[in-house]
Order: sequence, then structure tokens, then C-alpha cells
Amino acid sequence: MFASKLKSLTPGSSKSTSPVPPEFEVDDQIENFINDPRNDPERNGDDQEADVLQAAALDGDTTLNPGIHYEYTNNHPLGKLLLKVLHDNTQLAKKTGLKTMELGIDDLCTSFYNAQLMERNRMKNSILQTTAGIEMSMIEKEMNSHTLNQQVEPPKTFSPVPTLLTSRQRADCMKLLPSGSHKFNGSPTGMNILEYLHMLKTMQQQCNLSQPEFNEMMLASTTGNAHMLLYGWIENKEDPTNIFHNLLVHFDKRLQPEEARARLYAYKAPKTADLAKVEATIQRLASRATSNMPPGIARTTSYNLEVISGLIKALPYS
Repeated sequence: MFASKLKSLTPGSSKSTSPVPPEFEVDDQIENFINDPRNDPERNGDDQEADVLQAAALDGDTTLNPGIHYEYTNNHPLGKLLLKVLHDNTQLAKKTGLKTMELGIDDLCTSFYNAQLMERNRMKNSILQTTAGIEMSMIEKEMNSHTLNQQVEPPKTFSPVPTLLTSRQRADCMKLLPSGSHKFNGSPTGMNILEYLHMLKTMQQQCNLSQPEFNEMMLASTTGNAHMLLYGWIENKEDPTNIFHNLLVHFDKRLQPEEARARLYAYKAPKTADLAKVEATIQRLASRATSNMPPGIARTTSYNLEVISGLIKALPYS
């Protein structure tokens, strides 16, 4: 840490090369720092006001106020320790008779200040990146919130390469889907939308198609209005999740969960109905009322509570 040229220990003169007299004195500022009771290490370091002032010092203009480097280092716990180390080295140099020192107080304070500034900027950039990621995640969830509770989850895995390489493979795959006059068309008298979607999932599990091939099979198994809607969604590059949701929106004619819950609360067992029919009606309404909840323990528990509550309300008192 020593060199042939002395850098004065006086702040503001770190570039000075004046030789040190044999009896060079310790810098007044370091002496004052050591003797200042405010720099006692036992002093409470959790003072919020001091923390605010210390943080604000990193935004100061060092051109107009060159002393910011020293003030910041002096008020920082680690900076205080470094200043004490510099003081001890200065005392050691004095006792050993060394006339030159490499490190000056300005160099120490400037380097410490810049290091803290770099660390703060690194943390700020990290926070900004994390915040941007969270905001993007929230936006994506809001954009896709309409698909969170859909009744039929679409296939999650698709082959990265084409699977239907021969006409035989294509024919075998088509056997798993409705064809001819039985193609899905969305008609109330035709195939139910839930049945059709489950057939698509079963077909994908067995054939493991690529996504373009899966879209092709959907088009080949539909006709009429359903076919035209599917064609438009595929042309617009909709993913399977949105396609399944849109099919349910257009062709699912079941009661909405809110309406099913209202009917369940208002249901009264007819005097001519037996207990089995009453239970079947309550179970059907309770199943639909809780269908907008994600599958799992919560949905099962809610379903059981709805059935028990509905049965108690539906049965006559006498």
C-alpha cells in the first residue's frame, strides 16, 4: 500500500505528491473522526432519518460539493471502519518512519462512494427487471383469465414434428373422431360440445399429433357453423386453450353456475317425487353450481356442502 509518491491525507488533495516530513502529523479530519462521539460503534445505526440522508447523499452533485464522498463514507458503518484502518496505517507509517503512502483519504472515500453507487444502481436495475416481469405476468393472467375455469382443459403436449406420415395413420386417427353425418356442427340436437372436446383430447393422447395436425383433425371432424368458426380461429393463430374456450362459449348450452346455484337454493321437492329423483336433481344443480371452481379438494368440499344444504332445504318439514 505504499509507493514512492505521497497522496496527502487531506480531503481534496489526493493527487498531491508533496513529500511527508519525518514527523508527519495525522490528518486533522481523521483525528476528529476518531474522537467524535457520534462515531461511536455502539451508537444506534437504525436511525431512519440518518438512513434517508445517507441514501440521498448518493444523489448529490459531487462537482458542486466535493465533500460528499467523505461525508458519505464517514456516515456509513463500513466506511467508518475503513477510515479507522487508514488511520491505523497512517500511525504505523509515522512510527516506522516511512515517508510515502499510496492510499489517500480522497482515494478511499471516492472509491467507496462509487462502489456504493454502483451497487445501488445494480439493485435498482434488478428491481426494475423483477417489477417488469411481475407486471407482464399480471397482464398475461388478466388477458387469459377467461380460460382459468373452463370445463375441459385442452391437450398440453404436442409432437414437435409431423406424426401423420401415411394415409393409414391419418385414417386410424380419424376413426377416433366423429365423421360423415355425425360430424360436430354445434346443433342442439347433435353431439354435445363436452363429448366432442373429450374425444379430441382422447385422440391427441393416442396419436400425439403436432399442433398443425391437431388443428387439421378438428377441421376434418366439424361441419357447418362450428367448422367456419374453427377455421377463423385457426387462421387467426389462436392456441388450443382459446379454441376450447371459444367452443364452450358458443356451444355449451348448460345452465351457468350462478343460475344453477340460484335454482338449487330455490328448489323444493315435489310431493309426488321420490327421494332418488330429488337427490339426482340436487346433485345435477350442485355439480353445475361448483363447476367454475378449479378441480380438487375445494371443489369436492363445496359440492358436498351444496348437496347437503340443498337436500335440507328441499325436503318438506312434515
